[in-house]
Amino acid sequence: MIALAHELGHSVFRQELRNSLNNPKLYNSLYDAFLKAQEEVGSEQYQDTHFGFEEWYADQVGAFLLNETKQATNGVE
Repeated sequence: MIALAHELGHSVFRQELRNSLNNPKLYNSLYDAFLKAQEEVGSEQYQDTHFGFEEWYADQVGAFLLNETKQATNGVE
């Protein structure tokens, strides 16, 4: 189930990336959150130059899909 939610996150990433490119403030906020997570988590998959941001984003979407109690509290979540 975790893998399925993560893969759905990739689909959402591709769609939302197109949308966020039209909104630099949103994109920069997301990317800043990714950089912070990259430092905190230290996950090797987030270190990948080409796919780290997408992997992080897919994990975030998956986490929200699997946790009904998780609430977005800012524009990044």
